[in-house]
Amino acid sequence: ITLTAANPSLKVKSDASHADMPYMNFADTDTVAHQAARKWGNALGELYKTKHKYINDFLPAIVTDTVWAKDSLDVHSLFGHLFNIAANAQSHKNMPAPFDIFSERQLKERWEYNNAAWFTSYGNTSINDGLACYSQRRLLTNFINGADSTLTSPNTSANLRFGHEVCVMPLVVLMELDNYGVEINSLDEVADQWKNYEIFPMASNVQLIFYRSDKPSDPILVKCLLNEREVALPVTPIAEGSPYYRWDDIRSHWLKRLEKVPY
Repeated sequence: ITLTAANPSLKVKSDASHADMPYMNFADTDTVAHQAARKWGNALGELYKTKHKYINDFLPAIVTDTVWAKDSLDVHSLFGHLFNIAANAQSHKNMPAPFDIFSERQLKERWEYNNAAWFTSYGNTSINDGLACYSQRRLLTNFINGADSTLTSPNTSANLRFGHEVCVMPLVVLMELDNYGVEINSLDEVADQWKNYEIFPMASNVQLIFYRSDKPSDPILVKCLLNEREVALPVTPIAEGSPYYRWDDIRSHWLKRLEKVPY
């Protein structure tokens, strides 16, 4: 609606059917990536022990008998649920976010743990054999095929797809945008190098914008945006520091990367 309001001459077609499922919802049936992502549990368990030494500190803010609470409640689970309620309350108008029951140390440590959980589930690490991000290999293949098809037409067009953060995050890693595809094997180093909120804020998005010259002999260029911010691609740009890349270069790089795991 917003696009057609800005340009009433647009011709918009939509499709949501089982024909899209192999690449839009591939993660649900992808055993290779799922098996890799499941390996995060033990590594996170060790991180949890070191990063949550002060987890009981929030109890006096909500209960009077802290001894009973420690003995009778699953404090770790309660902490996680209350943290998630506080975090998600920010998405609702006029809903109080009970962050004040936690100390800054607890909030920081909980985020570090959650960030590491996202990373080990979808990032590039030996913990998941570097395969978890390949849950989006069919989506990236669809990007490439869609671009190839669209670029045969002289018309200007846009191909839009919708997904959740569990699609966006591994896709960003698989595409190796900026440094998000870098391999990290120590969970203590993740928070300094890799931040989940930079990848999937609300309304997160990945855009490939193509530029075509009037001269058929000139290369097709592409620029990538992550959440409306220019990001680097894992090939050489047309000039140092430039956000523009030759489509043939990045296309070849991604196709070679996709060969690592069967389609």
